[in-house]
Amino acid sequence: MPEKFIDIHCHKDSPSVDIISVRNLFPSEKTVAPGFYSAGLHPWYLNADTMPEDLEKIRSMVKDKRAVAVGECGLDRLTETPFTLQEDAFSAQIKIAEECGKPLIIHAVRTYSEIISAKKKMKSAIPWIIHGFNGNVQIAEQLVSNNFYLSFGPAIMDSSARLAKILSELPEELLFLETDEGHSSIQDLYRAAAKIRKTDIPRLRDVIMCNFKNCFRIDIR
Repeated sequence: MPEKFIDIHCHKDSPSVDIISVRNLFPSEKTVAPGFYSAGLHPWYLNADTMPEDLEKIRSMVKDKRAVAVGECGLDRLTETPFTLQEDAFSAQIKIAEECGKPLIIHAVRTYSEIISAKKKMKSAIPWIIHGFNGNVQIAEQLVSNNFYLSFGPAIMDSSARLAKILSELPEELLFLETDEGHSSIQDLYRAAAKIRKTDIPRLRDVIMCNFKNCFRIDIR
């Protein structure tokens, strides 16, 4: 029996029994049952006045066994949120992830050097996953050399030679796929990724399931 499709970052529940998804939740949202979820403070929506309370909500939410990751969280140079506030929120969520021993799902926009530096500075032992990766080859190489996972989303459907090269050469043990807020199904993304990597879908399902179990420390039978 083939492995299920894994969608490590989405904003709506999947009705299919053939898909294991990780629903992204903000502190204002209620947890969903019975599926997996991640919880974090997105850099776009930070509020200095409510951040201490919001961080406590995240800390509480990720204690649930259905919570498999912290995030999405991260740094973004293109948002109006003050960068120092973003850094404070990101550092706090790194600590929360370290406390609970769960991976980080990271939003990164023109901040890869800062995020790599943060990982080195924290000497973090948990997995760090760049969600919706859409950077260049040099950035991908730096991330891989620092043991980041790269998760690819709907952008791989756009016939980008740059992304195709990165996806085709990425070590398979660092690969994830996600639907995020796009209109493509996770099955569509697997088909596109399999074609780019010159493999078949059953093999890709095996690879990503193995990564999911190893990274998220989940025993799926």
